[in-house]
Amino acid sequence: MAASTRRIRDPQALKTAMLRAGLDTVSLAEKAKVGKSFLSMLLSGQRGCKPSTAAAIADALKTSVDALFITSIVSVDSYNNKKEKEMPVVVPLRDESLTEDPYLLFEEVAAMARLKPETLRYWRKTGRGPDFQKRGKHLMIPRSKALAWLRKLEETEVAGA
Repeated sequence: MAASTRRIRDPQALKTAMLRAGLDTVSLAEKAKVGKSFLSMLLSGQRGCKPSTAAAIADALKTSVDALFITSIVSVDSYNNKKEKEMPVVVPLRDESLTEDPYLLFEEVAAMARLKPETLRYWRKTGRGPDFQKRGKHLMIPRSKALAWLRKLEETEVAGA
């Protein structure tokens, strides 16, 4: 089963919309009924949000959701199950040409590499996996670093074959 999630299209566009609406982070968080830290993580690209949260933020800023957010589909299993039977699949619905390098969650990187999360955890533990950063309770990595690691992994597999 899949669920959609929203990510900031361009953090600068969101900041500009906040200025136009005359809102700072605290007042936007209050109007959209989200936490200040959640909004900060959203602004920095460290996390995504539900479509209803994206709509509340866009309404508070009096702009369209599509002007501020991009949509992607993530399997529900990647959020709900500790032991997954199927690998999570991340499918972008729109062009993700962001001006800043967004962060990817551990599960998203595992899906990109077509690995089970358990395998990626083991590789990370043994030094073969990418260099994740702990952000709160989540392991995250900038997309550019994850893609570089995937290219390196592919090169070593091709050379070893």
